[in-house]
Amino acid sequence: MASSWAPYTGFGDEISQSVKFTILQSGDSVAQWESPALISEHQMANSSRTVTQMHGRGPRKASFLLEFESRTDYERLDALLGTRATLRYIDGITNRTDGELETIVNVRYLALPETMLVALSSPTYLVGDTYRATASFQRQYAAPVTP
Repeated sequence: MASSWAPYTGFGDEISQSVKFTILQSGDSVAQWESPALISEHQMANSSRTVTQMHGRGPRKASFLLEFESRTDYERLDALLGTRATLRYIDGITNRTDGELETIVNVRYLALPETMLVALSSPTYLVGDTYRATASFQRQYAAPVTP
């Protein structure tokens, strides 16, 4: 669903061809991007000691509650599961996770190229041919370079 205040929110590299939706609040706020710590733990044989190693941070991930204008829009996004494209939404609704700022018809959007759609829940039907689902996205992962 293209909201009236951010009609270009969607997923796809070409704005005109991208799947449009509205990102909704879930609870008190919109979901934020998180980057989990990559930790491994190894129990020492014949000991009560554990070795814990921090390997850096994993790729940034976020799950958003989305509203679609039609079942067709939901199905178009579902067909993109596991692919990378540009996730575009109004700037400032989440914590910044790199990306590029774009101004489209006097509205500033955050465009996140190479974002992968990693999960999409089953849709919930609402009144007026509107659907909701939760989509999980993952930013491209660049492992830290060690000298």
